[in-house]
Amino acid sequence: MERPFSINKITKKLQKAENSSPGPDRLTYHHWRSVPQGHKFLTAAFNACLLFPKVPPSWKRTTTVLIPKTKDKLNDPSNWRPIALSNTLYKIYTKVLAGRLQEWTAKYGALSPCQKGFTPFDGVLEHNFVLQTRLEHARLRKKNICIAWLDVSNAFGALPHQQIYKALAAGGTGEKFLNIIQDLYTDCATKILSCNTATNSIPLKSGVKQGCPISGLLFNLGIDHILRRIQGTASSHRILAFADDLCLLGDSPEDLQDMLDVVLNEMTKIGLLLNPSKSFSFHFSGSTPVSVPPSSFRLGSETIQSILEFQFTKFLGKPVGFNPVPDYTTFNTFGDCAKKLLASLLSPWQKLDALKCFLFPALQFVMRTGQFKKEDWSLLDDAIRHAVKEVLFLPEHAANDYIYGHTKSGCVGLPISAEESDLNRVDSAFKLLTSSDDMISDLALQNLRCSVSARVRRDASDEDLSDFMSGSLAIDDDRPPSNPLANIWTVARVASRRQKIEWMFTEGMPQLKFQDLVLKTCTRRKILFTIRNRLRQDRALALTSKPDQGKAMECVPQSPISSHFIANGFYTRFSEYRFIHRARLNLLPDLDFIAIQDPYLIKGEPLKPNFGCKVFMSKGKRAITYVLNKSLNCYFKFNTMNSVTVELHFNNIIFNVFNCYFPPHDDIEQTISELQDYNFCNSFNLVVGDFNCKSRSWGYDSDNFKGRKLSEFIAASNLHICNISEYGPTFQSTIHVGFPDLTLLSIPIINYMKNWGVLDMESHSDHKYIYFNLELEDIPEADFFLKSKYGINKFSRYVKKNLGYFKNKLAKSSNIIYLNNLFLELTDFIKKAAFKTLKKKPKKFAKYSFWNEDLRLARNKVSMLFKIYNRHKLSASSDDMVQSSGLAYRKARAEYKRLLLSTKRKAWEIFCTNYNERFNFLFKLVFNKGGSQDSIRVNPNDNPNNTIRDKITYIMDNFFPGRTSEDDLNYIPVIGSIDPILIEDLELVFKGLKGGKAPGLDRIDYRMWGAAELAAIQFAANWAVSENSKINSYTDSLSSILALQSASSRSNFVNKAKTDLFKAKNLVGLSWVKAHVGIQGNELADQQAKLATTTDIVLKLDNKIYIIDVVCPFENRLEGFERAKQEKMRKYTVLIEHLLPQASAVEIVPIVVGALGAWDPANDKFLLKIMSKSYLKTFSKLCVSDNIRWARDIYVEHITSVRQFDESAIVNNPNFRPREMQSQDDPLAVPINCLRPVVLQHVSSGGPQQFC
Repeated sequence: MERPFSINKITKKLQKAENSSPGPDRLTYHHWRSVPQGHKFLTAAFNACLLFPKVPPSWKRTTTVLIPKTKDKLNDPSNWRPIALSNTLYKIYTKVLAGRLQEWTAKYGALSPCQKGFTPFDGVLEHNFVLQTRLEHARLRKKNICIAWLDVSNAFGALPHQQIYKALAAGGTGEKFLNIIQDLYTDCATKILSCNTATNSIPLKSGVKQGCPISGLLFNLGIDHILRRIQGTASSHRILAFADDLCLLGDSPEDLQDMLDVVLNEMTKIGLLLNPSKSFSFHFSGSTPVSVPPSSFRLGSETIQSILEFQFTKFLGKPVGFNPVPDYTTFNTFGDCAKKLLASLLSPWQKLDALKCFLFPALQFVMRTGQFKKEDWSLLDDAIRHAVKEVLFLPEHAANDYIYGHTKSGCVGLPISAEESDLNRVDSAFKLLTSSDDMISDLALQNLRCSVSARVRRDASDEDLSDFMSGSLAIDDDRPPSNPLANIWTVARVASRRQKIEWMFTEGMPQLKFQDLVLKTCTRRKILFTIRNRLRQDRALALTSKPDQGKAMECVPQSPISSHFIANGFYTRFSEYRFIHRARLNLLPDLDFIAIQDPYLIKGEPLKPNFGCKVFMSKGKRAITYVLNKSLNCYFKFNTMNSVTVELHFNNIIFNVFNCYFPPHDDIEQTISELQDYNFCNSFNLVVGDFNCKSRSWGYDSDNFKGRKLSEFIAASNLHICNISEYGPTFQSTIHVGFPDLTLLSIPIINYMKNWGVLDMESHSDHKYIYFNLELEDIPEADFFLKSKYGINKFSRYVKKNLGYFKNKLAKSSNIIYLNNLFLELTDFIKKAAFKTLKKKPKKFAKYSFWNEDLRLARNKVSMLFKIYNRHKLSASSDDMVQSSGLAYRKARAEYKRLLLSTKRKAWEIFCTNYNERFNFLFKLVFNKGGSQDSIRVNPNDNPNNTIRDKITYIMDNFFPGRTSEDDLNYIPVIGSIDPILIEDLELVFKGLKGGKAPGLDRIDYRMWGAAELAAIQFAANWAVSENSKINSYTDSLSSILALQSASSRSNFVNKAKTDLFKAKNLVGLSWVKAHVGIQGNELADQQAKLATTTDIVLKLDNKIYIIDVVCPFENRLEGFERAKQEKMRKYTVLIEHLLPQASAVEIVPIVVGALGAWDPANDKFLLKIMSKSYLKTFSKLCVSDNIRWARDIYVEHITSVRQFDESAIVNNPNFRPREMQSQDDPLAVPINCLRPVVLQHVSSGGPQQFC
């Protein structure tokens, strides 16, 4: 016990010490671990303490902080828990002493096996198993069992020091070790901190030291004689102890009372007091009928409280009783805790870390003790998963595997409570069977054999044990249930079957097999970790196998650097954190539908794209609607020869999308008649199409007959024209310009139309793309009223048919979370029933009046002339008289019709312009009075770097491919031969370029090309100086070299590059590669010249040239990375032969970083040659975060048309980083589960096309 400490032992204890609050010396374990050769110093110091044997007086001084146990009774000193803070040197010293004392007690059996506190056993699990086994045995054998749980008042603080010394001497620890302990408890004192001050030193005259590593074992030795007296020589447990928590087990009330008297007497002798008010008793009778007799037990003269049926008390945290009511108050606190954490002001990654560090570890004890069912944990999982997706701004249909997959694969890595519950049940059963306490392991195996034997009705063999615990259904064949009681083995069996875990027994010793893993007794501590780790890996693999959400996630796991920011947010803005999760799962807002009119036909059929989308078309195949958003609930409604209607169901509305094509030479009235059977006034409608009509209302300078007819139809159908003529024509050819393509929307929802516009880009026809966004998420209830009676019977029948389902679920409600979910489901059901069976229509809106005095006079004139004409026909008047009166009547009637139509149209236009009530900006968009430039929510298809033009071009290329050998397409233009570009042409163009011209979609100014060349040269110079290596740089920019040679440059950027080159002196070589563009016979030189301008860096290192080019492909699975690398290798292979004479070897090095931050681990091989391993780790993280930043900014710029970065700031300051965007300014900060589809309209090939 008193032998000198070894350096190895001290080192291990120091490494395992968790960094806790420091003591009076303010030093933590981290400080001691940071001291060079600190473990050697500590070993020498501790051996000196053993030798004397004494410790420095400062080690005996502690600081005590008081923590309240509850919020009330703050004036009661007993309501405060003292926390003593000792010097870390003292705690390391006593840790080593405690380890030796632990080994000694285990080797010589100095502690009773009934004591599990502060021992290497799983005491909580084993004691609860013993208690449950005794209760089960009493019930099956119809016997009595009496139990008492005792509370010791201030047990650790009241144990006399002399009792500790006496116990150590009686146990035979030796005089020297006893002197060491006596010195630790001599002249000890503490100060209590309170109100920014401290009390005077308070001497410690009794009790073990709070917070001291050896205190627990010393307390166990101090009361060990009491445990041994109660246990005696009994083969079964009569007392269960976990430090000061005592549980007495008697076979009868008299037996238990005798034990209570003995414990009370022995405790009093050593100065410890039992607390009757916090002690409980329980008398269970297994005789039929099973009951809980109201027996009473005493501690001295006081009676302790009895536990009756349906009541419980907690022993080591687990409720114990007969038919106890589940303690769902504890369970609900878990949900409240998760809710508060996820709704707090912590950053998103801090919220996830708090869940992992605080919430889920707190659940493990409750799971291990089996206090709640898996269904309860599933409810908690549902609530947490929904909230976590909101924290990560993921939609509900995001793959759950991303939330629960392995962190090494780039997933979040949250535990699943229901799954953890199963794993803990299996782990608990395995640990009991393999316990190092032979008494426990034998009892567990015996109890298991009894359960299995009762099932198979014979003595259970190892094979029977394996089948039973594996959950094999074969063991249940032709056998009725024979386990009357659920125990640890039956619940572990069900859990094993659910998780597909196999058990294998060999001579009573178990092994677990999960997939290809075999877990033996020697790995009993790693069961939970091993199986949980494999399940997370399986989820990550399942995620990568998903055809849509797994494409980018296949590239992310290749390096942990790719997801370095998920756990801590390093080098990442909040706006990027909101963006990256959706981007990697390909869940950024996307195009919802495309409406195309007069499409190209291939062999009489329109092209069916390979998007996997739903397609709806008119009977004449002149209008086609493609629904791209798979989450939309869309249904075919009806179609006509020239139109098709799709019904969309989402949230609280039914929305109809009409896609129409009005042929230019067809009768307009016949075409309109196809839609007149539908009542537009009582529903929400979007009408898009190519109408081939002219009217001043939508941009033309005159009206035609078709335009007037369509205007009347629009006015009568409660529709609003969304077109803004100031945005330019929707049709433009070499000879005609017009506005034939319209977007019409029901007037009650025009407030929800956002960002209508015309894309000024090349399309596949003379028509242009039209886009817009409809935000129909929250339609106010005021927009509806219910017809009080119509459909109420149908509603009642529908509800009655499904009411039984909710009654059954209500009867099974077991906690508040379950009840809340039931009410939410019931509310959704009532909403669905109402919208399915009850008729709704928009509120009536103000009518406009077109009738005037001129119309009245004209109508009266027509009526009078008709009467005259009719009288002449009936009175046999002369033919001339009849014809004359008929001609006058028809002429008056035509004048009346013209006047009526023009008056109606004029009144409608005036009404739309001046309407000033609820929808007060009605037709402001038409007359360009809206001015709102909100975000255009158009998403990328695969590549977030694509512009809107790229995305639409990609989609339209699939709809209208070019000519092939098999297809016969119309409208294919004939393109003549193209003359080659000469160098003189390019020189003329470049001379005329203005450096100040605004950059295009690539964000590159003409001047930036020169700045990039200088920046690359400057980088090479800095690297050569830092590494003291010679390199040679190649550039085709003669202007860059001339700028460096100039003595009169006023550019700070150029002068800085010149200074860096001067510092490099003879380490840097600079070669100009002349560009032979367009000169015949110099094709290879042309290629090399072009490559020289596109290669990022060319380094010569150790007589070897490296051609370095950075590529940022989209993470379209690993094949995308490989294709990108192969393309770079192919591209620069032609340079190898040119550069090989200048070096011993030439190597092409593609540096691959995905557009969404996936880092290729193959990059490390080269980068380690030019930087240290530690800096490479930081460098790669910066590259990943920078790529994510640019991807987010480019995407947001595309959907909002708002500039997200200033390229001039980056050129002037290479260390510039974009500022953090405020959440209110970030279009991606809107809660994702509140977003609804975006609408984009496009104008088509032979006719318009519309994207939604």
